[in-house]
Amino acid sequence: MAREMTPQEARWLQHAVGGDPIIGTYLRNQAMYGNDAMKTAMNQPVCPKCERFAFYHQQGIACPSCGYRGAAGHKLKIHLREGHYK
Repeated sequence: MAREMTPQEARWLQHAVGGDPIIGTYLRNQAMYGNDAMKTAMNQPVCPKCERFAFYHQQGIACPSCGYRGAAGHKLKIHLREGHYK
């Protein structure tokens, strides 16, 4: 069952996906090709260093915002669900 985001969750989500043109371009391309951009975003990993949207890369993750490359942590949806953004 879907629920509405709290203002704090919405602010964090804006932090996670905003500010980096690579992330914006990726989500726009997903939407253009018929994929649900929000579902795609929620299944991407979160950077453990800057807590922003990251990409899976060579058995790990790569963060376009801070340059982190390393082990994958958890997905964006789990980050929100478990309250790691607080």
